[in-house]
Amino acid sequence: MSLLRLFTTSTILFVLLYYVNRAIQGPFSHSLFLGLASFSFLIISIISWRLQPSKYAVLILYALLFCFFGDIIGPFWFMGGGTAFLIAHIFYFLAFKQLGITREFYKSFIIWFSLCLLFLFLLYHLATVNVLNLFIYLTVLSLMIAGTFALRPGTPRNLLRLAAVLFFASDLALLAWNAEVASFYWLCYPLYYLSCILFAWSPLFLFPSINK
Repeated sequence: MSLLRLFTTSTILFVLLYYVNRAIQGPFSHSLFLGLASFSFLIISIISWRLQPSKYAVLILYALLFCFFGDIIGPFWFMGGGTAFLIAHIFYFLAFKQLGITREFYKSFIIWFSLCLLFLFLLYHLATVNVLNLFIYLTVLSLMIAGTFALRPGTPRNLLRLAAVLFFASDLALLAWNAEVASFYWLCYPLYYLSCILFAWSPLFLFPSINK
């Protein structure tokens, strides 16, 4: 558990260093600190999987691995990074299916997809946004979030719902930041990395009957 706390702390520390380096226009690449933060949450996921092996833990590890790829690739190749995150959301959804998804999923998906469509409508006029690509991404993102709101009782669903909503909020903050709404700059990465930390820890919160 001490290693988990160490890498959780290092994830937060590297995000803080990213903002400090950016604020003072430091000599280090911005991607360096974010890459180290992403590597740290990936290590948390690996440790969680080794401590509590399960199909769920493996799928969460795959999801966070593609988040890591997205963080590394994204600054240099936006489409490649976006594709990596899209694949990550698919693995998240498959992980939630391992825990058991109820019929509430359909209602939950409609709600979250409607919110995504509303946000898409608000951003469609931006030249930097490819509407089709954004529509596909938000559809898969809605699947991921809806999965957490349809988890059956006896799962760490409140933790997973929080992580999913934080991921959703970070994506919206990123899009708003790209639309030159500067205030969202301070929200994007803290929300995202907190979400990934929670997902990485989540296998440790499964009940024994689920953790197979």
